[in-house]
Amino acid sequence: MKSLAYFLLIVAFFASITSCQENGIVFPVKQNIEGDFEVVIDGEVFLTNDVSFTVTNQEITITAIKTETNETLILKVDDFSNASFSLEGDENVASYSIEDSASIDIWTTLNATVSRGNIQFSEINFTNNTVSGTFSFIGRNENLGSSKAFSNGSFSNVPRN
Repeated sequence: MKSLAYFLLIVAFFASITSCQENGIVFPVKQNIEGDFEVVIDGEVFLTNDVSFTVTNQEITITAIKTETNETLILKVDDFSNASFSLEGDENVASYSIEDSASIDIWTTLNATVSRGNIQFSEINFTNNTVSGTFSFIGRNENLGSSKAFSNGSFSNVPRN
């Protein structure tokens, strides 16, 4: 559990310090674009506009935060040159966490040996610095011995951080 929490903290840290230059190409600074992010988690709707993405080499990480409930959902794919990804292993990962004052509970596809879901990009636009797509997955919490279903997930016009 601790190693997964550290992994998520490291991903968030690197996402926050990523520069606006990639392969010698400088991307415009994020404009005031507001993205939409929605997913049904075990029958409950998770909806937020506090969503952004980062790029490191060929890796895209989308982070959606619902601050009022301390929920965070992260989608990471290793090589965005493909449009569709299976969520398994440690390169294409979906993670959902709920944090309270005493602990953090995480449901993830990290290190899954078979596909636990998928993510499909409908648009990756480096001119406007936005991404859009759909996803679904089943996240497993090994500490609690439970799973959560994430269905009908969609993100649109998510701005680059």
